[in-house]
Amino acid sequence: MDLEWMKDVFIAWITVFSLALLIISVVSYARTRNRRILLVGLAFLLFFGKGVALTIGLYWPSFWNVTTDLPSLLFDVLILLILYFATLRE
Repeated sequence: MDLEWMKDVFIAWITVFSLALLIISVVSYARTRNRRILLVGLAFLLFFGKGVALTIGLYWPSFWNVTTDLPSLLFDVLILLILYFATLRE
């Protein structure tokens, strides 16, 4: 069974979800000036950058060669969800 399509789905999900959370954290920081929110926003920015790099690597391998494996992508999704629920509590 070919699971290549799952990589595409997880990379797209990581990129879009981290961008949305980055925007939310920037708006939250602008309202509260809480440095913890700024650090969480930095984490979302890094995940967004990773998602963009992975997308470039998947669709333009001659430009940027990256290797992805499904367990690593699942781990990234879990980290994003944990960060999301940690900030939701605030």
